[in-house]
Amino acid sequence: MTDNNRLAVGLFSNHQDAESAVKELQKSGFLMKNKAEEAAVHEATIG
Repeated sequence: MTDNNRLAVGLFSNHQDAESAVKELQKSGFLMKNKAEEAAVHEATIG
């Protein structure tokens, strides 16, 4: 069984550093999810 639940947490002193970190995670294959979109889809599904 593979573990598809990966989590990354970071604190940055400015937006530019945070944006760079996100881009590096994306380049390495880390799947970025938008929790607000997921919640809306879930709510629409269970309606």
